[in-house]
Amino acid sequence: MEIRALVPADLEEICGLARETLVQPWSRRQFKEELGVHSGIRLAARGGELLGFALFRQALDEAELLLLAVAEGHRRQGVGSSLLYRGHEIVRNRGAVCCYLEVRRRNRGARLFYEAMGYRSLGLRHRYYHRPDDDAVVMKRRLRREDENSQGA
Repeated sequence: MEIRALVPADLEEICGLARETLVQPWSRRQFKEELGVHSGIRLAARGGELLGFALFRQALDEAELLLLAVAEGHRRQGVGSSLLYRGHEIVRNRGAVCCYLEVRRRNRGARLFYEAMGYRSLGLRHRYYHRPDDDAVVMKRRLRREDENSQGA
């Protein structure tokens, strides 16, 4: 598996993977715009085909994981963790000291995954998601080199 930058040529593949894996996928237009954002960090996991992708943004010393998607047949194989490790490394090298994310409250599997990756719950954004309605759990991870080294990155 190779982790590399997403490029505009990946647009159709990421739209397809998002439709297959996300409850509320972004539109093609949203993905196209995100590919042009200067502060964006866009990563693809490839093993011939697109296995997953991660989208981060950074402002000063804070980063945010906007989206993480892994193809159904490639989950629990290290794709998501590899994307997060690489994204954390990039934003940390650019000066970020922490990374935030929001995850659906009802998505227990994702919350457990993020906790295993060092994220901690900060609180809720009530009725943040729609179709279906759900609260967002706001999570944060400190980005210190010793955290990454202790997790084998």
